Amino acid sequence: MVPINPCRFYLWGTVFVVALLLGAAALVDYFDHQAFQAEARHRVEVVSQFGKAVRTYCKETLRPAVQAHTNKLILEAMSSTYVTKGVFRVFNRRMPEYRYRQAVLNPMNPDNKADSFEARLIHQFRTNRHLEELVGYREQQGKRAYYVARPIVVERRCLRCHLSPELAPPELVRRYGKSGGYGWKEGEVVGALMIYAPTDDLAAQYAWIRYTVWGVFAVLGVVLWGGGIFAYRRLLAMNRVLQKARQRADAANRAKSTFLANMSHEIRTPLTAILGFTEELLVQRRADGASPEELDQLETVLRNGRHLLGLINDILDLSKIEADKMELEIRSCSPAEILADVASGLRVRAQQKGIDFQVNIRGKIPARIQTDPTRLRQILFNLVGNAIKFTEQGGVQLTAWMETTGRRKRLVFQIKDTGIGIDAETLQRLFQPFSQADASMSRRFGGTGLGLVISRRLARQLGGDVEVESTPGQGSTFTLWLDLEKLAAEGALVDQQALRARPDSQSHPASSELSGPVLQGVRVLLAEDGPDNQRLIRFLLEKAGAEVVLAADGREAVELVQKMVEQGRPPQVVLMDMQMPHLDGYQATALLRQRGFPGPIIALTANAMQGDRTKCLQAGCNDYLTKPIDRQQLLAVLVRWAADRRASAPSPSN
Repeated sequence: MVPINPCRFYLWGTVFVVALLLGAAALVDYFDHQAFQAEARHRVEVVSQFGKAVRTYCKETLRPAVQAHTNKLILEAMSSTYVTKGVFRVFNRRMPEYRYRQAVLNPMNPDNKADSFEARLIHQFRTNRHLEELVGYREQQGKRAYYVARPIVVERRCLRCHLSPELAPPELVRRYGKSGGYGWKEGEVVGALMIYAPTDDLAAQYAWIRYTVWGVFAVLGVVLWGGGIFAYRRLLAMNRVLQKARQRADAANRAKSTFLANMSHEIRTPLTAILGFTEELLVQRRADGASPEELDQLETVLRNGRHLLGLINDILDLSKIEADKMELEIRSCSPAEILADVASGLRVRAQQKGIDFQVNIRGKIPARIQTDPTRLRQILFNLVGNAIKFTEQGGVQLTAWMETTGRRKRLVFQIKDTGIGIDAETLQRLFQPFSQADASMSRRFGGTGLGLVISRRLARQLGGDVEVESTPGQGSTFTLWLDLEKLAAEGALVDQQALRARPDSQSHPASSELSGPVLQGVRVLLAEDGPDNQRLIRFLLEKAGAEVVLAADGREAVELVQKMVEQGRPPQVVLMDMQMPHLDGYQATALLRQRGFPGPIIALTANAMQGDRTKCLQAGCNDYLTKPIDRQQLLAVLVRWAADRRASAPSPSN
């Protein structure tokens, strides 16, 4: 578990609480404003509807009644505006907070003259003829009121009195004079109908609601803040525990890596001598015509030594995968060639058990793909090797094909056997480290149970997976599939004809391609502290024709190289063991480079952990070989670097 940063948690907790309160405040204000405005609007609408009702009564009832009883035109008595205004004058005496008035810029009646505030509203109506009303709040005599303003637009009937004094009824001219209320035009905005409703009582009512809600949120904020502080302190304590646990885990991981590196070195170093001398002895005894029993004993030693080496490699691979430090070397390779390698490498094992082993390509598969061929080959060797191990009758079949499911294409490798099979309960823990079908499997068939774990994890790193189906007593089917989109298939498709027979590398384990004096005349300085490995490597190099100078530690190696350079006979290749007393290989290599030695230095180490190769190259080495020594690989590397050295050497002067 990753420790949580308490400061970051505290900061984000504070931001959350503040944001919560601000959001709550915004919601409260929004809904409060909406409710407040709706109530104020309702009051205004009541007054407005009352005014409309008075005007309607005047038009539909009062005016016809007056006209029916007199021939004299009584304008003000018949005017709906005048009557409405009169009604509201009486209404305002009893409820002064409410107001209903006509505000005009050029009034015939001075009481209707718009004040500065109303004049600004009228100007807005004139500027924007699409406005139907304006609403808002206004302070009047220390009290706040909600208002609605609607434009007064001159109609044709209005011009009867407001066009000019000469055309207006004499009664109006005598009453209001000739100074105002004239010169109107049809369609012109001359004023605004203003309706005011009180809101102080509403404000008090909604303020109480707002304060109550704010109080609730304030209490909630305090609770959240207190909870945040408590969580913050708990996180501090938890982080201290996690930091200690992490430190212990890191220390354990470092100890594990150190232990594995040391064990790898301590086991690989003697294995170098065991396997190397056994191979050479087997070659010699086979050439001398030794008895089959003696050859079988030597092959048994060699086989078990290789088994032990495979076990070490499996443990190291699992350690790398679990530490997420397994490096893949993605390059172009041929799936058909890998299948041929697997067939060549494991056919002898199947023949020794008397079972059939077939490798087939169903249909066509890509000629080349982009993947790590070493790891793909390792997975197939593990799966097919397991199938052969657990099959006593029948056979094992390895089949490859290309599968298309919708838009998805996969390269499939299926390993089907007629072996002992696996029950359903065991299948659930089959891909766990050190797990086998039952406790007797390791005694009967051997192995550690790491192969399947490594195979599945490697397959997932390559962009696929390993799946299994099995029936006890009838056999198992392991399926390795890889996503072709991640493999970047190249070239044309190939079929069964692409499988080529290869020489069996296990039938004669000591046979070699590089033989004879391939290193004739090559001076090699060997820095190695182990006596057995000194004897083996020196024997292999001298057998190949090399001239070997031996150094027992790094300090002696530096001195010998310097001496050979001074004598005009510098070593053409330096084989440098990386773990030696007095001065290790890393220090010796760095010192040689500082002193200007330009020749190739080949790291020779039993360390095979993640980063060892990079560490050797960074120290100044040109190449990297691991123990136990593979004779073919050792000779091939030395031949290549010796040839490069000869090609780059200056020609002798006459």
